[in-house]
Amino acid sequence: MKGKDIAWILATVLAAGLVVGWRYRDAHVPPQASAPQPRVIEAVEAGSVPVISDPKVERTNLADQYLQDAGEGVVVGINGRERFYPFQILAWHPAVNDTLAGTPILVSYGPLSGTVAVFERRVRGAETTFAATGGLWNNAPVLSDATGSAWIAATGTAISGPLKGERLRPLPSTVMRWSAWKGSRPNGEVLSRDTGFERDYTRDPYADASGMAVWYPVDPKDARLPAKTSVVGVLAGGAAKAYPLESVRVVREIDDSIGGVGVRLAYDEDLGTVSVEDADGEPLPATMAYWFFWAATYPQTQIFENP
Repeated sequence: MKGKDIAWILATVLAAGLVVGWRYRDAHVPPQASAPQPRVIEAVEAGSVPVISDPKVERTNLADQYLQDAGEGVVVGINGRERFYPFQILAWHPAVNDTLAGTPILVSYGPLSGTVAVFERRVRGAETTFAATGGLWNNAPVLSDATGSAWIAATGTAISGPLKGERLRPLPSTVMRWSAWKGSRPNGEVLSRDTGFERDYTRDPYADASGMAVWYPVDPKDARLPAKTSVVGVLAGGAAKAYPLESVRVVREIDDSIGGVGVRLAYDEDLGTVSVEDADGEPLPATMAYWFFWAATYPQTQIFENP
């Protein structure tokens, strides 16, 4: 056998071994990457961390049987209807295709990027359903649609495929502690643990990701803040600004301007929530995220500094 044939066989065996090892990993807790990788990487096998596309709802008293008081979730309100989406469920699913008050919505959560965002599920006027790809963009989940286009779940932006460049309309949402929700909405609507998938929703599959390490490469990097600083990201007037969550908690009420647009952030200690409004008091969409993700997505972002 010729030397080049032996080299080819060894390379093939090595590649196969790498693929098998990649697929064999725990789909819910991917290991930390150490080598530079492309922006969109295949973190887990497509379908192993599925989205929820047939969501059911249960009442607060039933959800309280397993949800932890220290836990949180994202609250979405449309036309007087509110629904609580527990992170204990979302940690196992990168997104939920839901309908609230007749509006098709996409609720997205990325434990590795710290991102929480909600969008209307309409693209070019047509209702769209999203699926998981297993891919990550700067540690945030990547979704797909029926056209084969790839979308960053945290920004609602199509980054490849026929719909590249399209953006979903963001909707206001609020992160709230479960203890606060159950106390203020005892008969409220909660995303049910009856998701159609076998998962232990009392266990955090990303508990090991809560440290300071960023699991996968980020490009570009911005050292103005520690990478995993939690920020409230706001877009207005064609500009972006990051408000460190701890600063919002300390200041309590912030009147600011972004791109010439007046914005107001307020922290409610009893509910553990941050609200974002424009100068007229209308809710503004905001993105909860780790600093590294927000800064990589909006490199020209400003940072709020305590006066």
